[in-house]
Amino acid sequence: MHKTYEDCCKEVGLNLKDPPPKLSSHWVGYDAGNVVPCKNMNEAMKYSLYENVTTPESRKAHDEYFEIRHMQEEEATKIFLKSLRDEYPYLSDELYNLCYAEAFSRSSDQGPDSVATQIIEVIDFVRMVRKAK
Repeated sequence: MHKTYEDCCKEVGLNLKDPPPKLSSHWVGYDAGNVVPCKNMNEAMKYSLYENVTTPESRKAHDEYFEIRHMQEEEATKIFLKSLRDEYPYLSDELYNLCYAEAFSRSSDQGPDSVATQIIEVIDFVRMVRKAK
């Protein structure tokens, strides 16, 4: 039995339910080229130019979180795909890739585990076609 995507994520230390760090920000107004810190949006709106600025520290933490998460997701996906491929060693790479592509087109929007479920149906269909010859 192949590994579930969630199991693969756990294997690489990825908890899919962990939320990203919140971005911290503060309001500023601009007055004659000077940055004026403001307590809230209403205070900032007194200036002709104003914006809500994300703090560099929270931006860095946020970016690092997604960089690490992206690497973990890539690794989990590799493990998942290898586990799924190992489930069907009797299929040639060409036939497996065709079955996987069909399963992916049917259900990729529902996640990797649904692709794994679909590939079983596609492979069963291929078996029936081969027997019918």
